[in-house]
Amino acid sequence: MDEYRVLAVAATILFGANAVCTYAVCRSYFYESRQKIFQVAMVWLVPILGLLLVGGVLWSNYARARTTGDHPEHKIPDFVLAGRGPDDYQNGGPST
Repeated sequence: MDEYRVLAVAATILFGANAVCTYAVCRSYFYESRQKIFQVAMVWLVPILGLLLVGGVLWSNYARARTTGDHPEHKIPDFVLAGRGPDDYQNGGPST
């Protein structure tokens, strides 16, 4: 019985992580529609490796955008850069 509980917990954690990664890919502005479809398929068809690869690339893209201030469509980012607030963004981009 305990083996089944461990397996059920592991499957639940994996399912939750895949769902979060799928949501993040779908909401991402870094990729086109075909890329998103391929990445979501990779997350679900190659569960652990796909999750690590797609999640890692997505995380690094967000980290790069956060540190460089590079934000598509020149929108104010959802996050606040260190030492900068929403008032520091003029004309759609960070003021330098």
